[in-house]
Amino acid sequence: MSTTRRDLLRLRTALLAVTATVFVGSLAAFTGVTSTAKDAAARSAPAVLEVMAARAALVHADSAAMTSFRTGQAKLVGPGAQYQNQIAIASQNLARVAEHNAAGESASRTLQLVEGLVVAYGRGIGDADASFRADGPTPLTVAALWYASGLMHGRESGIVAQLDELAVAQRTALETELSEGWMNPAGSLVWLVPIAVLLGLLVVAQFFGARRFRRKLNPALVVATLLVLLVAGATSSVFFSQDRADVAGATLGKVVSQSKTQTDADALNGKRELEKVLAPHCGECGESVSAFKAGLGGEASSGGDTVQREVANGAIQVDNELDSADRSGFLEYFIPLGTVAIAALVLVGLRRGIDEYRYGAT
Repeated sequence: MSTTRRDLLRLRTALLAVTATVFVGSLAAFTGVTSTAKDAAARSAPAVLEVMAARAALVHADSAAMTSFRTGQAKLVGPGAQYQNQIAIASQNLARVAEHNAAGESASRTLQLVEGLVVAYGRGIGDADASFRADGPTPLTVAALWYASGLMHGRESGIVAQLDELAVAQRTALETELSEGWMNPAGSLVWLVPIAVLLGLLVVAQFFGARRFRRKLNPALVVATLLVLLVAGATSSVFFSQDRADVAGATLGKVVSQSKTQTDADALNGKRELEKVLAPHCGECGESVSAFKAGLGGEASSGGDTVQREVANGAIQVDNELDSADRSGFLEYFIPLGTVAIAALVLVGLRRGIDEYRYGAT
């Protein structure tokens, strides 16, 4: 008795099973990569950039306030409009960080701490303003400014230090998101291997038909093979998406580094302004002030607005790169439709041979 019909049934079962695996693997990989890119663009990347924008705004606000007290303008305008504007900008940025937080509960606690420190800092500047308007640059004014500056620039527990910790947490969350799961190139084996197996089985089916039925080509299986190649090409767009996500991560890192460098220079400008306010009242103010003065080396800047523009431009660039990593669209529909068509062509291509041997004909 011929085993042809049994072999054809087994071949059909294998082809349909592997086609189903291709369907699941290719669609899962494609949607996994595109959804990760969408989430990174909507949450993770903005969270990092908003932390850096808040950092720049707060440091610029501190520099503007110290300059106002040093020049005496605080007598008329207090810490100044620039201070008020930058504090408002920082508050908006911190609110958006809370909305986009991708680093979990610990980052939320750090953010709450920062918000509390900002409130305390504002009270310190307010106390200095009240004292300065009433009596001029008295020791009470200087003490209030010193307290506020400590809240802003404290080495471990200050606002800037906490924002740096928060930025690291958000950036780590983003890097994890862009390197694990479907974003890991090794995840592509989930769809590459089944596609390779399916192509191999289709080739086997062609040779089987040529040997048993003396037909050079099975048209339905030829079309199915071409569709497999098209589905493979559509799914391989995940490699492009992974590459664009890597580029976005590198761009983000560059923006963060530049922002930190320039913001630190602006912070130094504010500290030097405070040092000039301290000078007339601090002949011998103790080790803390001496250490503070000793740390005022380096190149200062007053480019807070420039930093914020660069962060904003960097955000646009990162967003564009992550948008380009999102390859959803007609491909998201082509992959399932293509694999369904492959299954249908397999059924059509093998049906004639199976029917010929329905009754065990040799």
